[in-house]
Parts: sequence; C-alpha cells; structure tokens
Amino acid sequence: MNLLSKAIIFSVMVNAPMLAFAQSVNANHGPVTRAEVRAELAAVERVGYQPSATDPTYPASIQAAEAKVTQQHATARAMTPADQQFGSARVPTSSND
Repeated sequence: MNLLSKAIIFSVMVNAPMLAFAQSVNANHGPVTRAEVRAELAAVERVGYQPSATDPTYPASIQAAEAKVTQQHATARAMTPADQQFGSARVPTSSND
C-alpha cells in the first residue's frame, strides 16, 4: 500500500465520526422555518442591524447584532420570576412574628 492510500484511509477514519455527529445534530433540530428566519431578522433589525448588499462590515455587523439579541434574551430570562419561567406555582409561606 503506498503512502497516498494510507493517508486517504487515515483521513476517512479520522473524519467519519465527525461527520456522523454533525448529521445527528442536524437531524435533532430539523430545518429552520421561514417564520423563524423572519423572526430572527426582525430581532436583529430591532437592535440596529440594517441589512445591505454593500455592508463593508459584514459579517461583524450581523454578529454584533446577534450578540445584542442574545444578551437581551438572557436578561429577560434572568428577570423572569422562577414560577413564570418554569410554569410552576409559587407556594406562599406564612411568617409568624
């Protein structure tokens, strides 16, 4: 077996598990719907992103807008009371003074 054949076989053996993992992740999440894409675009536009065919700062501008949206979602989750966040009812406690 020559060196090229060995290199090809080694490459396939090393990369095969990586490709299998990528397929399982995509299969679990499914395709993104048109409505989800529109909602994501609207969210980044609300934080100041302006899509343009001639944006000289692309992809940095969209990545910055996505980071702002992610931060807003994290802040909103942090401010949501635990009973609303997880759907459980809060049990009132009585205090005896």
